[in-house]
Amino acid sequence: MSGIADGALERITDNASTDRVENVSSDGRTMVFVSSRAQRDEVWLKDLHTGLERQLTSSGAVDARISPDGTMVAVSSLMLGEIDLYPVGGGEPSRLCENCGEGAWSMDGTRFIFGRGTPRRRIVIDVRTKVETALAAHPHWNLLQPRFSPGDDWVVFHTTNTPVVRQIYAVPATSGTSVPVESWIPIVTDYGIYPSWAPDGSGIYYFSSRDGFYCAWLQPVDPRTKRPLGEPRPVRHFHEPRLRVAVGTTAMNDVQDGYLYMSLTETTGNIWLMK
Repeated sequence: MSGIADGALERITDNASTDRVENVSSDGRTMVFVSSRAQRDEVWLKDLHTGLERQLTSSGAVDARISPDGTMVAVSSLMLGEIDLYPVGGGEPSRLCENCGEGAWSMDGTRFIFGRGTPRRRIVIDVRTKVETALAAHPHWNLLQPRFSPGDDWVVFHTTNTPVVRQIYAVPATSGTSVPVESWIPIVTDYGIYPSWAPDGSGIYYFSSRDGFYCAWLQPVDPRTKRPLGEPRPVRHFHEPRLRVAVGTTAMNDVQDGYLYMSLTETTGNIWLMK
């Protein structure tokens, strides 16, 4: 795994609204994204084989994650502070948790990791029984954008250490208790956000501004201990003025089926005339 992109960028959505990718089902078929095209942020689904898009929610949303098997979408509402499960095939949503928000599915679809409180701590919930288990917390830092590893035995997330410092850590997800800070595995300590696991668990993709621009990077890790191996590798640089990461949208991304899906901001300027 070189970590260097070997193909050209391909556009997935194309409209004047703000679209941001959330994640893609394990078979690489269905992408869930949040879009402002309905006058406010709502959850949309896109069939990546046929190109068909359809709106899933109609009451506003800030975050969504499709289950690995593509049958359910966990939708987070910031105003209401809850997560509801929406069947992709249609039907009424059901409540997953309250006083909770944004998170990610386990690879086997049986658990979901969500955020709660200020600063944001991480909790794992059993989707069937609704039993909650604390995973990680820090007295001052928010823990954001968690992702289960392949095999569901680790979770990676980024932290908000200060207004300008972000770091990435991994913690074991099998202890059944909150992992103390001193046991966290540091993955990226200069600046890193929005981590996603490589399909085989031997690396973590993320975005960093270490070269003055938000660019995609890969940090190789030991498959067993998840400790970093060697220096991070640039996957693709985004230094051009027209296409950037994290300007008008967040650096959301997902790695699935051999592709890195990412939200990019495209900037154009035109000349207009009015009499």
